[in-house]
Amino acid sequence: MTALLSSSCDVRDLFALDPSRTHLSPGAYGAVPYPALEAQQVWRQRAEADPHRFHRYELPQAVMAGRHAAADWLGLPHDSMALVTNVTEATSTLLASLELRAGDEIVLSNHGYGAVRLAVDAWCARAGIVLREAVVALDAGDEDVVAAYGEQLSERTRLVVVDQITSPTARMMPVAAVAQTARRTDAMVLVDAAHGPGHVAVDIEALGADAWVGNLHKWAFVSRGTAALWLASRWRERVRPLVLGWSATDGFPECFDARGTADMSAWMVVPDALRLWESLGGWSMVARNARLAEWGQHLVADSIGVSLDSTPATPAPAMRLVPLPDGVAADEVAAEDLYEALSADSVEVGVIAWGGRGWLRPGTQVFTTEEDHVHLAEALLRQLR
Repeated sequence: MTALLSSSCDVRDLFALDPSRTHLSPGAYGAVPYPALEAQQVWRQRAEADPHRFHRYELPQAVMAGRHAAADWLGLPHDSMALVTNVTEATSTLLASLELRAGDEIVLSNHGYGAVRLAVDAWCARAGIVLREAVVALDAGDEDVVAAYGEQLSERTRLVVVDQITSPTARMMPVAAVAQTARRTDAMVLVDAAHGPGHVAVDIEALGADAWVGNLHKWAFVSRGTAALWLASRWRERVRPLVLGWSATDGFPECFDARGTADMSAWMVVPDALRLWESLGGWSMVARNARLAEWGQHLVADSIGVSLDSTPATPAPAMRLVPLPDGVAADEVAAEDLYEALSADSVEVGVIAWGGRGWLRPGTQVFTTEEDHVHLAEALLRQLR
């Protein structure tokens, strides 16, 4: 295949990544660059230098500054967005705020994130809620996705969850069209944008959703434990944190700012991390990552002799699926075994069992090179012999 990039300029020096390993799963836990880690440590040292004053006066201002920086970067009004730890926390928070009753219904797709599904399952079992699943084929077009959601809606629907980018299958969903279809009910439409920030550009307020939550650590270089929760105006007085503390009587979004004595330094370095994302190229960097992701997808597929015809028609920019040969990693146990084998061969990549078949889910970030995909192909061939 034709070389796509020059690897002469290595930005890996900005990251603590082990250079002896191949890192092709940035969408799982992200990679925090040294400047963000160093800024975070400065905040921790300031907290320890004068804990009483820091927690009473400095911390609230620093958290607010981090929240405002995230809102500005996402193009949102400051009063519309709170910081939370991740999409999983936000989902449970919203479920607790909906006052669900027995017989109410929740709709999500068969591509949804496992932890979100577990939270929904728990509420269904606890309160007698009915879970309805929109079954979407991996290669379904947008119209089919919308139709699958529409078939599951009813007058009892109270929550519709749609992924901006699906985690197990790395495909884009037609969020705005699903939200428009759901408007025939009075349901809250929640966009799970765990893989969105720093990966796809979107006008959040124009989606027609009620809630949108995206992790900032996956693709935007922010420290782990940081996510943005946007709410449409009609929900801001109804949604409150799961754990109430000194900010319990404050309005949205300030009511989410206080976390007791938790280490909130990750939220304080949001401005630093987002400046680094911009300095590394911003959306130009993402476009480069997308080109490399597609190149690597084809390289690996060609190496093991599989077709990409069954992969999503609307893939995530920097995260792609590669089908494995029939019978390889086709269930969760076998997928975990293959992951462990590749990891033992110094390659970190997502191995997914979905739809009765095994898949690889390699991703690319600014530090990813062509050689990384070559290493993956070579390691995979060793396992398939």
